[in-house]
Amino acid sequence: MGPNVEIAIGGRKTDATLEKIQLPKLHLDPLNVRFKHLEREISENDIERHIWEEEDAKTLYKQIKIAGGLMEPPVVIQSSDKQYLVKEGNRRVVCLRKLSKDAHEGRFTKEGYSYSKDHFDEVQCIVLPTNL
Repeated sequence: MGPNVEIAIGGRKTDATLEKIQLPKLHLDPLNVRFKHLEREISENDIERHIWEEEDAKTLYKQIKIAGGLMEPPVVIQSSDKQYLVKEGNRRVVCLRKLSKDAHEGRFTKEGYSYSKDHFDEVQCIVLPTNL
């Protein structure tokens, strides 16, 4: 477990921890407000596709690529089996997934970046208590 941090949720302060988490352990939130208009819960792949279709996601992808990482950590809650549900930062996680895939395929070397293949595979997150 990482260091404790304090985060405001619903107008009150909550203790959380800062932890590095492997990207495959992060799962997008099907109850995210951007999908509220849909009448059914959508799959992880559908969520990712919807988010990636947004122009803001492509802009964020470029910003993260140039910066070499995130400026603001996603907020997650541990679900089961050391898996985490992204409560805040679904777009950031989608961008990191694309960046990780591109790094593993060696795309950044061609563009002059010196990122290792696993550069984007782990992300620092704010982990909320499970009883929240």
